[in-house]
Amino acid sequence: MKYVDRVLATVAVLAAAFLIARSVEPLFLPDEGFELPSATTSRITEDAVVLGADDPSLTLVVYSVYTCGYCADLHDRLNTLLNRYPEHLAVAWKSFLSPSADEALTMAHLGLECAGEQGRFTDYNDAMFADPRRASYRDGWRTVGGEAQIPDMDEFERCVRQGDHLGRLTAARAEALAFGFSGTPGTVTSTALSVVGAVELEILDALVANSFNRVAPGADRRDVASSTQGEFTPFDAGGLP
Repeated sequence: MKYVDRVLATVAVLAAAFLIARSVEPLFLPDEGFELPSATTSRITEDAVVLGADDPSLTLVVYSVYTCGYCADLHDRLNTLLNRYPEHLAVAWKSFLSPSADEALTMAHLGLECAGEQGRFTDYNDAMFADPRRASYRDGWRTVGGEAQIPDMDEFERCVRQGDHLGRLTAARAEALAFGFSGTPGTVTSTALSVVGAVELEILDALVANSFNRVAPGADRRDVASSTQGEFTPFDAGGLP
């Protein structure tokens, strides 16, 4: 077969594969007409595992996906701050999957929710972010579940395979879209600010410190209030309790 013929044949195969992929119904369908929850972060964390302080000065809700490198960076920075401010900071992680997310990635995020049912949310989340490539492996979620020492692996596997929390993932995506996020990670705060991207540790530190009137290490007090300008954007909290 001539070179040109081989090229044309390859293009034809790729085009057919593309059309087939487009014809497959996505696991997550965009929710039309979804309204921003009429509540603060205390409302949108009702169905989420919240890490950190029981009575925090600041709560962050992060919408992320395991295949996002910036999400892994933010995960590490927030873990640093959770250890630094155990009595002042709380963080809730929520999934923000694309409608075209494949089966492996979807099951990886279902695994997070199912791990949370057995008290291993943090262990699973930390292990998956430690090597996010496993979110793309067919059985990566099971491997991470084992590393997270989930007590009942049979129940964990049933929970993931049957999609017990698929509705929760879909609702989390709708929330993220309602906040105007189109990329990951997207973060909202209990002080009605939002940002997309992996914010630098120093800026996050200043944000937490300012929430309870403390100057972050190495920061000048007059700079704390303005340190988040250009990073975070206020959102309308007029209807929030």
